[in-house]
Amino acid sequence: MPQQSNIPRWLIALFFLVALAGFVDATYLTVQHFLNVAPPCYILTGCDTVTTSSYSVIVGIPVALLGALYYLFMMVFALFVLDSKKHHLLQHLAFFSWAGIIAAIYFTAIQAFVIKAYCLYCLASAMSSVMLFLIAQHKWRIHKRHMRAISRDSL
Repeated sequence: MPQQSNIPRWLIALFFLVALAGFVDATYLTVQHFLNVAPPCYILTGCDTVTTSSYSVIVGIPVALLGALYYLFMMVFALFVLDSKKHHLLQHLAFFSWAGIIAAIYFTAIQAFVIKAYCLYCLASAMSSVMLFLIAQHKWRIHKRHMRAISRDSL
């Protein structure tokens, strides 16, 4: 039987909500892409420049769609871990969060240094990825500490 973890429920809820926010943001950008409409930029200028650049697609697939699939996967996988109580699988969630942080850094750097324009929605997605990474790494550390404590206590 899997050992229970002492990961706070609010942390898991926060992870899910951040992934949901990322999913909504990336899905909005995906819809805008397929409608061939540049999303409006209210705070920053450059959404149209960024979302129509050659960097907005990878082998014909919109980056926003890849982001939406990433966030959906993170939500579903997190719910699976919670529901199955297989908290050892948190290591996989922490591992997958690396993909999000690497993509966030890469695409933010592309906006800053190559395109020299910023998309508020893209930056929001990057922030969601950073937050998921930090939360996932923290959850995994909590779980590992908890499992070490159980091991020591059982000796």
